[in-house]
Amino acid sequence: MTATKKPRKAPRADRKGAELREAATMGLPLNQREIAEALCVSTDTISRYMKQGMPHMFAGAVQHQARGCRPRYFFPDCLEWMKKRNLNPAAH
Repeated sequence: MTATKKPRKAPRADRKGAELREAATMGLPLNQREIAEALCVSTDTISRYMKQGMPHMFAGAVQHQARGCRPRYFFPDCLEWMKKRNLNPAAH
């Protein structure tokens, strides 16, 4: 009896990033951890990019940075921003 091998799946991190990129292209905003995974960078890098002008918005009743208010990112906008700055996102 021969055993059939299951096809190998992509590593979990890659599957997660691909799923996040798919959700993001549908227009859903991502939090910092999710945009970092989608762009294959660290959350520290996202914080640094945000300070440099990466497009973001604040969700909820407060529309500016305040205590307890977290930024949200739209993947296509962030990707376009990275292209304009000649940053080479690994998401391509």
